[in-house]
Amino acid sequence: MATRRFMEIIARGESGDPTTEKEFDMLVFKTTKKMVKKYGLKFDPENLVTTDEELIDNTFEAAMDLLTTLGVFNCDSGRTIEISRADIDETLRATNPVAELGIGKDKIYMHHRNIEDPRLPVIIGGCGNAVDEDIRYKIYTLYASNPYIDYVEPLPPYKYRGMLVKAGSPFELTACLDNISLWRKACRDMGRPGAPIKGKDGVSAIADISTNRDDCGYRTSDHSNVYFKTLLKTNYENLNRAVQYSQYGMYVSNTGNGYVGGYAGGIEGAVICSVAEQVASMMVFNASIGGSCVMESLYPNQTSRQALWGTNIASAAMNKHTKMPGAWASYMTTAGPCTKMCLYEIAVATIGTTVMGNNCFGVAPNQGVTPNYVTPMESQMMGEVAYAATKLTREQANEIVLKLVPKYEEDLLKQEAPKGKTFQELYDLDTLQPCQEYVDLYNEVWAELEEMGLKR
Repeated sequence: MATRRFMEIIARGESGDPTTEKEFDMLVFKTTKKMVKKYGLKFDPENLVTTDEELIDNTFEAAMDLLTTLGVFNCDSGRTIEISRADIDETLRATNPVAELGIGKDKIYMHHRNIEDPRLPVIIGGCGNAVDEDIRYKIYTLYASNPYIDYVEPLPPYKYRGMLVKAGSPFELTACLDNISLWRKACRDMGRPGAPIKGKDGVSAIADISTNRDDCGYRTSDHSNVYFKTLLKTNYENLNRAVQYSQYGMYVSNTGNGYVGGYAGGIEGAVICSVAEQVASMMVFNASIGGSCVMESLYPNQTSRQALWGTNIASAAMNKHTKMPGAWASYMTTAGPCTKMCLYEIAVATIGTTVMGNNCFGVAPNQGVTPNYVTPMESQMMGEVAYAATKLTREQANEIVLKLVPKYEEDLLKQEAPKGKTFQELYDLDTLQPCQEYVDLYNEVWAELEEMGLKR
């Protein structure tokens, strides 16, 4: 796994320097601001897929400087988990560049990918939007049978037997296990019984931990998420997840979340925090799979010029300076299914992160908050774009991205993204075929992408 000294490192959170959460937040703000200035990081809206190696190197060093200066704060113990450069170097030397996911004929190898790596990325579909109980299995069979989708992060249950799922209740445990079981059933029915699964969809640790079971839940060949509290903070709830997953023997995955605004400051600070969290996750959560997420926070999105630049820089810094396999692409869009804006957003986010060395994960339309506004077509678009992007250089990728952004940027800035249509409106619920309207729109956008230089 990521480090053999996992328990030793998290134990530092019981004896480290005492502070308060508010004091730590202010330290993050002040120190991040200093690191941006010290390492000369500056947003460039015309180079969203950068070729500036010095910028990539300085971003990584700034993140390591931030991490060794601050460590990670345990909100429950009120103490800091100190992390040294020796800890980091030892961990990076021991990092496994390949994660073996799934079993039998359905085993998948998620490799660490380099910048401009020609190898095809692993494609992880699904994620944010909840769906009604009566259509969840239908959607899962479509994900499981799609040739561009290797596996999924299940769509989170928000109702179980007609009741809203309440965090920490027995209904959350039951709903989460039922959800994973449906994915397993869909994979069996589609001839892929050994396909892996990503994620965890509970709010409470007990719900997530309870789905670790070989018969119908998460297997040791899957990977489960453990996230930091923003920024560089954790608690016993998430450490419990990490400890149990590690003892169970499964892969732990993490996303370094950098948000523009708040204690990270501007976009440059958000990038530094994203990289720092990913490297910290190897030691604090025993993580073996990462992901670079830089987002706008006032109007949550990952397809503004700032968010695209930040995610691509963070991805490049991680994939150049570590061997950790990364998975991130078009996690979410602001627009909904069956809209040109949604497909443009998927393409623009996927091109950059794929070229910068990531495997791919997504998609949650409408910021992931509208139940039933999600279909497998969005994840398929991500997969097809990612495959095509492996043929691009960074210069070519940047050129295409700069052509795509103006196609939706005005609606994004005005916060007027189209909502689109639901799965029920876009698919025949008996044949499970997409409607002709979406197929035609999909092909129309692909024709535009090919004119820009992205070849299917």
